[in-house]
Amino acid sequence: MLLFLAFCALVLGTSLAVPQQQQKEECCHAELQSLIERQDYLTKQMKSLETAFYTVHHARSFGSGSESLFVTNGHEGNFDTANSTCAQAKGFIPSPANEAENNALMKTLQRHNKEAYLSHVSAGYSNWAPGEPSSAKGAESCVKIDDDDGKWRTTSCEEQLLITCEFSFV
Repeated sequence: MLLFLAFCALVLGTSLAVPQQQQKEECCHAELQSLIERQDYLTKQMKSLETAFYTVHHARSFGSGSESLFVTNGHEGNFDTANSTCAQAKGFIPSPANEAENNALMKTLQRHNKEAYLSHVSAGYSNWAPGEPSSAKGAESCVKIDDDDGKWRTTSCEEQLLITCEFSFV
Protein backbone atom coordinates (compact mmCIF):
# COMPACT_ATOMS: atom_id res chain seq x y z
CA MET A 1 0.00 0.00 0.00
CA LEU A 2 2.85 2.35 0.82
CA LEU A 3 4.34 1.65 -2.56
CA PHE A 4 0.99 2.43 -4.19
CA LEU A 5 0.75 5.76 -2.31
CA ALA A 6 4.28 6.68 -3.35
CA PHE A 7 3.44 5.84 -6.95
CA CYS A 8 0.25 7.96 -6.77
CA ALA A 9 2.18 10.88 -5.29
CA LEU A 10 4.73 10.61 -8.09
CA VAL A 11 2.05 10.52 -10.78
CA LEU A 12 0.15 13.38 -9.14
CA GLY A 13 3.36 15.46 -8.84
CA THR A 14 4.23 14.87 -12.47
CA SER A 15 0.75 15.77 -13.63
CA LEU A 16 0.86 18.97 -11.58
CA ALA A 17 4.32 19.89 -12.91
CA VAL A 18 3.36 19.49 -16.56
CA PRO A 19 0.69 22.23 -16.50
CA GLN A 20 3.09 24.55 -14.62
CA GLN A 21 5.80 23.92 -17.22
CA GLN A 22 3.25 24.46 -19.96
CA GLN A 23 2.11 27.69 -18.30
CA LYS A 24 5.75 28.88 -18.11
CA GLU A 25 6.26 28.09 -21.80
CA GLU A 26 3.06 29.91 -22.74
CA CYS A 27 4.09 32.90 -20.63
CA CYS A 28 7.57 32.98 -22.20
CA HIS A 29 6.05 32.66 -25.65
CA ALA A 30 3.72 35.61 -24.94
CA GLU A 31 6.62 37.71 -23.63
CA LEU A 32 8.74 36.82 -26.64
CA GLN A 33 5.90 37.71 -28.99
CA SER A 34 5.47 41.04 -27.19
CA LEU A 35 9.20 41.78 -27.54
CA ILE A 36 9.11 40.92 -31.24
CA GLU A 37 6.15 43.27 -31.77
CA ARG A 38 7.95 46.03 -29.82
CA GLN A 39 11.09 45.55 -31.92
CA ASP A 40 9.05 45.77 -35.13
CA TYR A 41 7.42 48.99 -33.87
CA LEU A 42 10.79 50.53 -32.95
CA THR A 43 12.29 49.51 -36.30
CA LYS A 44 9.42 51.28 -38.10
CA GLN A 45 9.89 54.37 -35.90
CA MET A 46 13.63 54.45 -36.65
CA LYS A 47 12.96 54.16 -40.39
CA SER A 48 10.44 57.00 -40.12
CA LEU A 49 12.96 59.21 -38.29
CA GLU A 50 15.67 58.37 -40.80
CA THR A 51 13.36 59.31 -43.67
CA ALA A 52 12.40 62.59 -41.96
CA PHE A 53 16.04 63.42 -41.25
CA TYR A 54 17.15 62.85 -44.82
CA THR A 55 14.15 64.74 -46.17
CA VAL A 56 15.14 67.81 -44.15
CA HIS A 57 18.82 67.35 -45.02
CA HIS A 58 18.11 67.08 -48.75
CA ALA A 59 15.76 70.07 -48.61
CA ARG A 60 18.40 72.18 -46.85
CA SER A 61 21.08 71.01 -49.27
CA PHE A 62 18.83 71.75 -52.24
CA GLY A 63 18.04 75.25 -50.96
CA SER A 64 21.62 76.21 -50.19
CA GLY A 65 23.59 73.97 -52.54
CA SER A 66 25.64 72.93 -49.51
CA GLU A 67 26.05 69.55 -47.86
CA SER A 68 26.89 71.36 -44.62
CA LEU A 69 24.63 72.99 -42.09
CA PHE A 70 25.73 76.29 -40.52
CA VAL A 71 24.21 77.04 -37.13
CA THR A 72 24.73 79.71 -34.49
CA ASN A 73 23.79 79.73 -30.84
CA GLY A 74 23.44 83.53 -30.96
CA HIS A 75 26.37 84.12 -28.61
CA GLU A 76 29.64 85.86 -29.35
CA GLY A 77 33.16 84.84 -28.40
CA ASN A 78 36.78 84.83 -29.44
CA PHE A 79 38.25 82.11 -31.66
CA ASP A 80 39.10 79.73 -28.79
CA THR A 81 35.60 80.05 -27.31
CA ALA A 82 33.99 79.48 -30.71
CA ASN A 83 36.23 76.50 -31.37
CA SER A 84 35.48 74.81 -28.04
CA THR A 85 31.75 75.57 -28.33
CA CYS A 86 31.61 73.95 -31.77
CA ALA A 87 33.65 70.95 -30.61
CA GLN A 88 31.30 70.39 -27.66
CA ALA A 89 28.37 70.43 -30.11
CA LYS A 90 30.19 67.87 -32.33
CA GLY A 91 30.68 70.47 -35.05
CA PHE A 92 33.55 72.71 -36.08
CA ILE A 93 34.29 76.29 -37.02
CA PRO A 94 33.09 76.80 -40.62
CA SER A 95 35.44 76.18 -43.50
CA PRO A 96 33.55 76.79 -46.76
CA ALA A 97 34.84 74.50 -49.49
CA ASN A 98 32.97 76.18 -52.34
CA GLU A 99 30.83 79.19 -53.25
CA ALA A 100 27.56 77.45 -52.31
CA GLU A 101 28.83 76.75 -48.78
CA ASN A 102 30.19 80.29 -48.46
CA ASN A 103 26.78 81.68 -49.51
CA ALA A 104 24.92 79.38 -47.11
CA LEU A 105 27.14 80.54 -44.25
CA MET A 106 26.74 84.18 -45.28
CA LYS A 107 22.92 83.81 -45.19
CA THR A 108 23.12 82.46 -41.64
CA LEU A 109 25.24 85.45 -40.61
CA GLN A 110 22.99 87.97 -42.36
CA ARG A 111 20.05 86.88 -40.20
CA HIS A 112 22.09 88.05 -37.19
CA ASN A 113 23.88 90.95 -38.90
CA LYS A 114 27.24 89.70 -37.55
CA GLU A 115 30.53 88.24 -38.70
CA ALA A 116 31.98 84.86 -37.72
CA TYR A 117 35.31 83.06 -37.64
CA LEU A 118 36.44 80.69 -40.35
CA SER A 119 38.64 77.71 -39.66
CA HIS A 120 41.38 76.52 -41.98
CA VAL A 121 40.94 77.92 -45.45
CA SER A 122 40.31 75.34 -48.17
CA ALA A 123 43.06 74.96 -50.74
CA GLY A 124 40.54 74.63 -53.55
CA TYR A 125 38.35 77.63 -52.74
CA SER A 126 38.85 81.12 -51.33
CA ASN A 127 36.86 84.31 -51.17
CA TRP A 128 39.37 86.85 -49.88
CA ALA A 129 38.45 90.52 -49.89
CA PRO A 130 40.74 92.78 -51.96
CA GLY A 131 44.08 93.24 -50.18
CA GLU A 132 43.61 90.10 -48.08
CA PRO A 133 45.03 88.02 -46.59
CA SER A 134 46.89 90.67 -44.69
CA SER A 135 49.30 90.30 -41.81
CA ALA A 136 50.33 93.96 -41.67
CA LYS A 137 48.59 94.52 -38.34
CA GLY A 138 50.77 91.96 -36.55
CA ALA A 139 48.27 90.36 -34.15
CA GLU A 140 46.01 89.09 -36.91
CA SER A 141 46.17 85.34 -37.27
CA CYS A 142 42.51 84.39 -37.68
CA VAL A 143 40.06 84.68 -40.55
CA LYS A 144 36.50 86.01 -40.43
CA ILE A 145 33.72 86.10 -42.99
CA ASP A 146 31.83 89.33 -43.59
CA ASP A 147 28.06 89.05 -43.27
CA ASP A 148 27.43 91.64 -46.02
CA ASP A 149 29.39 90.21 -48.94
CA GLY A 150 30.79 86.87 -47.70
CA LYS A 151 34.36 88.09 -48.23
CA TRP A 152 37.14 86.79 -45.99
CA ARG A 153 39.35 89.08 -43.95
CA THR A 154 42.16 88.55 -41.46
CA THR A 155 41.37 89.54 -37.90
CA SER A 156 42.54 89.20 -34.32
CA CYS A 157 41.68 85.87 -32.74
CA GLU A 158 40.45 87.82 -29.71
CA GLU A 159 37.71 89.67 -31.60
CA GLN A 160 34.23 88.88 -30.30
CA LEU A 161 32.35 87.36 -33.25
CA LEU A 162 29.15 85.35 -33.65
CA ILE A 163 29.77 81.73 -32.64
CA THR A 164 28.82 79.75 -35.72
CA CYS A 165 29.43 76.05 -36.25
CA GLU A 166 29.44 73.81 -39.28
CA PHE A 167 27.89 70.36 -39.23
CA SER A 168 28.48 67.96 -42.12
CA PHE A 169 26.04 65.21 -42.99
CA VAL A 170 27.97 63.51 -45.72
